[in-house]
Amino acid sequence: MKSALLVLLFCFLLASCGEEETVKTEEAIDAEKTIQERAEAGDADAQNSLGWMYFWGEGVPKDSTEGTKWLRKAAEQGNAESQYRLFLIYFHGDGVPKDSTEGTKWLRMAAQQGLTDAQYCLGLAYFNGDGVSKDYAEAAEWYHKAAEQGHGFALNNLATMYRHGDGVPEDYTKAYMFYNLAAVNTKAQMINNLADTTTDRELPKTNINEMKKRMTKEQIAEGQKLTREWLERKAKAGDAIAQNNLGTMYNNGLGVPKDYTEAVKWYRKAAEQGDAIAHLNLAMLYQYGLGVPKDYAEATKWYRKPAEQGNVIAQTNLGWMYNNGEGVPKDYAEAVKWYRKAAEQGDAIAQSNLGNMYFQGYGVPQDYAEAVKWYRKAAEQGNADAKEWLKKNAKDKSE
Repeated sequence: MKSALLVLLFCFLLASCGEEETVKTEEAIDAEKTIQERAEAGDADAQNSLGWMYFWGEGVPKDSTEGTKWLRKAAEQGNAESQYRLFLIYFHGDGVPKDSTEGTKWLRMAAQQGLTDAQYCLGLAYFNGDGVSKDYAEAAEWYHKAAEQGHGFALNNLATMYRHGDGVPEDYTKAYMFYNLAAVNTKAQMINNLADTTTDRELPKTNINEMKKRMTKEQIAEGQKLTREWLERKAKAGDAIAQNNLGTMYNNGLGVPKDYTEAVKWYRKAAEQGDAIAHLNLAMLYQYGLGVPKDYAEATKWYRKPAEQGNVIAQTNLGWMYNNGEGVPKDYAEAVKWYRKAAEQGDAIAQSNLGNMYFQGYGVPQDYAEAVKWYRKAAEQGNADAKEWLKKNAKDKSE
């Protein structure tokens, strides 16, 4: 069963950020003082922020011990985010002795307050017996709590438990439903840069195909019906994540007939609530004219929010809009800006496009060496356009 469970990617990760020297503005210094003063006065939110600042060295000297001190102060006041962060710290032993039991203690507090990632992590802890006694029934209970809040990895793991009857009665129909829900939810999480491995992105889809081999047509139909009803219940109650995911079901024909108009309807409801992934999905439908008339200006409008939040797909597509003057006035410098943001995050299409901008001298001074650099980065990820360009252009000039 373990092979079918999604390993926690972002829950168990304290990524190292690049340390850059920056010149602080007076406003930044004042903001830091304000946070410090509020933290010292007992403000739990400020204590949480200050603790994380010390952990990353943002505006203050990097000091994990000092960071843990402030996070503990906030956690002891019931701040769920700090409780979750303490779990991560103890689980990895970052600045403290590694202690999964102590970490799980804080994790439980955060989970009991409804923090979705904490609920998922607690389910995983019970499943693996990390810091607690192994208990499949408890694992299923916490996965279910996280699943109710739209956590894609929790949905996948809960589906696997129903598939094998671990902690819950074996039920292929429910397993199929939860795998379907995981397929749309996990896709959204992957797009939102919480994880990016191909194996984990494809796992729910793989599991769906495996389930189909074991199920009757009647069971599959019932599973599809349950999937739609689950999302409709939450979407009609105003849940933006469910609205986005229901849109994705209609967009891709997952358990329902493919219907772009219906997809647009649900994406728009989620986007109007500020859901960044729904912004991205709605933008793509406008760009390609699916369910709505093709409208580049409207697509550009919806791409902007996720692009500003760091989504590489939105950044690359927004760069393309400026590059080609679609929906906005042609602006090569602006195109370069967005391509670069996505390229520096590793997006192969953006890297290839940025290479072309340097090769052509569009929006930047023409620079052959810089063009080769970005084309090579894209080619190393398998980008066909970059490989073709290097084959034609770099062979004789790269030396």
